Amino acid sequence: MAGSKYHHRPTAPRPKLNSWIEIINDHEIRGYRESRSWANDQHVYFYAKFSKPFKSYGIAVNDVVQEGVKKAEGKNIKLYIRFDNPGEVISKVGISAVSAEGALKNPDTEMPDFDFKKY
Repeated sequence: MAGSKYHHRPTAPRPKLNSWIEIINDHEIRGYRESRSWANDQHVYFYAKFSKPFKSYGIAVNDVVQEGVKKAEGKNIKLYIRFDNPGEVISKVGISAVSAEGALKNPDTEMPDFDFKKY
């Protein structure tokens, strides 16, 4: 808008310093990302649980899917999961700046099951 005191600045991608991701079982994954942006040293752990099992997954390192790998580490790590016939799949994801265990504890404490209507 002309004359507006607010300006949008495109945000540059955050430099990823390190990351890892791990398949725990057919309902759970966890991971970590270290990057720089608004803070010089950002650490974010996550833990995700799904209400239904996933039938397959893939972890890519540098854009190449690694067969049979349950954990990978590096700067360019990606994961996909597939559900057989998912219908409705509910996910709970917790984050923590301290540990993957803390990321798991957060949603388990606040919402121990997948019934969002209770909360």
